[in-house]
Amino acid sequence: MATPDPKRAHPELNRFRPPLSDADLRVMAATHRKNAEAIVQISQLALDGMQIAWRRQLDFVREAIGELSSLVVELGEANGSLDVRVARQSDYAKQSFERILLNARELTELTTKSANEAMSLVSQRLTEGLDELHRARERTTT
Repeated sequence: MATPDPKRAHPELNRFRPPLSDADLRVMAATHRKNAEAIVQISQLALDGMQIAWRRQLDFVREAIGELSSLVVELGEANGSLDVRVARQSDYAKQSFERILLNARELTELTTKSANEAMSLVSQRLTEGLDELHRARERTTT
């Protein structure tokens, strides 16, 4: 069975056909493919960055639970006066606050690195896309 010719089957549709050659359509398809690949790479970078941050936060929680457990055991023992226990608890609170600030800084650095890598890919693909558009325009004007 012969393949129907769409130009003959629906002549009115030819009015709506964009003034693009098959080569132009191939360039557009290649550009869209590259854009899709870039989106996949960016998404993977973002996911990897989130996983690293979540794992690190889990490490922080585990460390804090271990230290708090040790403090509770230490404070629960009958050794030492109330003043010694209050001083120990105060030291723990100060160390915990300093550790929280360090952890927050580390998480900020991790997420900033991940975001910078993703934005670098966005910038690279945008530049490539604009170059492709410029080359395609040069081909049509010459």
